[in-house]
Amino acid sequence: CGPPRYSEIRINLAQAFNAVGTVVAPVLGSYAFFESVGNDTQSLENVQWVYLAIACFVFLLAAVFYFSTIPEITDADMMYQVGWEPRIWDGKVDE
Repeated sequence: CGPPRYSEIRINLAQAFNAVGTVVAPVLGSYAFFESVGNDTQSLENVQWVYLAIACFVFLLAAVFYFSTIPEITDADMMYQVGWEPRIWDGKVDE
């Protein structure tokens, strides 16, 4: 989304947030999922249910991506987005 001339900025910003998420997500996840985990058998079973729920969510998400229709983008579509159109004057494509 956005103009092609800013594509490098968007990918760099996404990579920056990815690095922050890699550090912060395990800490937040441990507080959210495992705050009340003790040393008894029932606590270990609760942890197993958390991981099972995460696995089911990942498989559901994979199924959604597998069955969704994603259009193919051709070179002509990309040229149109950039605003470049070939001009043919003497049989050669002019840039």
